[in-house]
Amino acid sequence: MTAKPAQATYLRKTGNTVRLGNRHVEFGFDIKSNGALVSLWDRRTDTEFIRDQKAPRVLYRLSLYDRKRKTTTVDSRQARRSSWYCRESEEDTTLVLESGGFPGYTMSVRIEVTLPADSQLSTWRMHVSGLRTDEALYLAEYPIVSGVLKVGDGVPGEVLVTPRQGEGYLFRDPYPVVDNLPIMAGKGPDQPASGVGQFSQMYPGSQSMQFMLYYHSKAGIYLACHDADMHVKRFSCAPFTDLGPNPVMVIGHDQPAEAGRNVDVRYETLLGVFHGDWYDGADVYKQWARQQWWCRQKFAERDIADWVRKGFGIWQMSN
Repeated sequence: MTAKPAQATYLRKTGNTVRLGNRHVEFGFDIKSNGALVSLWDRRTDTEFIRDQKAPRVLYRLSLYDRKRKTTTVDSRQARRSSWYCRESEEDTTLVLESGGFPGYTMSVRIEVTLPADSQLSTWRMHVSGLRTDEALYLAEYPIVSGVLKVGDGVPGEVLVTPRQGEGYLFRDPYPVVDNLPIMAGKGPDQPASGVGQFSQMYPGSQSMQFMLYYHSKAGIYLACHDADMHVKRFSCAPFTDLGPNPVMVIGHDQPAEAGRNVDVRYETLLGVFHGDWYDGADVYKQWARQQWWCRQKFAERDIADWVRKGFGIWQMSN
């Protein structure tokens, strides 16, 4: 399939990789690995974010209960069949990745990745169907972004950012190795702790906003949900079981865990690029947030009681 003009989106297949892109960004999906994300290329700076091509290739992971509340985990690598196709319009192009044939399961999974013609961000949605009446899906994790972070082999200016407890946490050189030992932040700058650092936070809860950032001296990755209804999610940057020693970035989408119930994650999950530092990345989220009913009008301009306007004390607790 040939590329469209530079101002539009394109979808083309080169070898085992299907590439979805526009003039800002290109995403590569490995068809041989059931559609796993293997490339995230910022075109402006010619930056390929996924540096480790030996990293495990996983598109999604699902966690299920059976009737006895025993948990099992299934990921895209276990699918025995997969296919892809595209939907195109004047405004955007959507890559549809379907998989099924999981040993011991009847379910099928569909991931839809939509890239507008003039956007730096792609939108991801998931649909799971065919669940048996004795199994329930309680957590869907996607997109899984692996191969970006490498312990002891960081990129110059490498930074991770996460909103936490009403504040913003910024980690510079987040995964160093000193004297052949990986270290992480401890109680203070002179008290590092051994091991690979990680964070995993719930929204709503300790994750105060629905995004996290990775960036370095050239460009950055924006991973977020634009969900005005505030469904429960888990934002993580950590090593995953069976995905090797290096941290991966992922969003976990909590589900109602109703036996036999199909799952549609309808809100927007976004993955793409930005340029600048944490302020510029946070601005992407702010532009969306200011369009929502709960942030469209400044607090001082709202129709609120005078005692609220003048100020009051709050004791806040969160999980």
